[in-house]
Amino acid sequence: MSTILILHCSAGAGHRSVARAIDEALTRCCESDEESAPTPPYRENSAVGVLSGETPHHLIADSLCFSGPPFRAMCSKGYEFFARHIRWACGMGYVLLDKPFSRSLLVRAVQKTSNLAVEGLAGFLAENVVDVVCCTHFMPMTLIGDLRRKGLYDGRLHVCVTDYDIQGLWFEPEVDRYYVATAKGAARLAGWGIPKERISVTGIPVRHEFTTLPPPPFRDEADIRPLRVLFSAGSLKNREALRLLREAASCGAPLDIIVVTGRTPSLRKALAAYTPPPHVRLELRGFEPHLERLMADADILLTKPGGITCTEGLCAGLPMLFVHPIPMQEVHNARILEQAGAGRSCFTPGSAGRALAELHKNRGRLAVMRAACLRLAHPEAAAVVGTNLLEGLRSVPKPIPTPSTVQATRLSDGKSAETAR
Repeated sequence: MSTILILHCSAGAGHRSVARAIDEALTRCCESDEESAPTPPYRENSAVGVLSGETPHHLIADSLCFSGPPFRAMCSKGYEFFARHIRWACGMGYVLLDKPFSRSLLVRAVQKTSNLAVEGLAGFLAENVVDVVCCTHFMPMTLIGDLRRKGLYDGRLHVCVTDYDIQGLWFEPEVDRYYVATAKGAARLAGWGIPKERISVTGIPVRHEFTTLPPPPFRDEADIRPLRVLFSAGSLKNREALRLLREAASCGAPLDIIVVTGRTPSLRKALAAYTPPPHVRLELRGFEPHLERLMADADILLTKPGGITCTEGLCAGLPMLFVHPIPMQEVHNARILEQAGAGRSCFTPGSAGRALAELHKNRGRLAVMRAACLRLAHPEAAAVVGTNLLEGLRSVPKPIPTPSTVQATRLSDGKSAETAR
């Protein structure tokens, strides 16, 4: 029986969310037309994940579960710490590693360390027949690419990029199919030498709950009800979230604010000590398993511009105000969506409050932003990726460009790749 393996990395929740969305889409694709079984609850064990679906099998796994506890903790907890407290370091790492053709010691060291750390995955592939691997993070992608170059894995490799721009670590000539969010991202991969026929602009997959939301409520200029603001604060520092809450509440507009603090009890406690003015209603929530319901009822989403949260907002037709981005990566997400009219960057103190006051007075602008969100949304992305993965089971891998030929393609002066090195 054919097997599809979906690999994510628990360094950030977004990669796991995308993997789960693809897994759920595969389950729906494999359901019988005569008897539609419900999507099984998402579970994941120490390494291989959960076997869901029947024909074919599809597995979902955290690639870090194939590594030792120290490396696993360094990646998952370390990324969370840096993303919350030392964002400038994340931005610096983005720049230093955004060199797909670099032969620097830093790039090679990062990739080599990652591959050695998750080499247990190579053992799993050697012991089990896996026909297609789909990666939602560049770490397992790089390892699978190396295994293919060494002849240790002969299946297909698909990759789903989880941001709106593409960083150099996502470059891997062994990939049979890339799924990207935008035409700009596709052009960047093509510029690096990845054949265009191997790149699909699908949008970023999101869970099924976000693809079946009702149309967003219409609010015309005569609607004087308070703006309903959904504030996703779980990945912010306590003082950042409190400052933004005070800024929003003091903008002068009547607001209904729901703050989702996630699994951060200290953040909820810090915000609970704040008393808003009379024209602002405040509700605090912790981890919210049905965020799509809150998005469906909101007028504005106040959030960091992470790729998955932004994509969920687009599917909900929810205008966004972007705050406290991770340098480079999330700044690029915000810029792309702002240029398309779906959101507004509020990176400077006071700018979020001013934006809320303006949008309260100009409900027509909200309607324009809402239409832009729906225009950009790809609610079918997970289904498209799932269908392509199933198609990959029935097709034979095409010849793969080597790193040398890919680099030679991008050289404009006619030199060979060997000379260029």
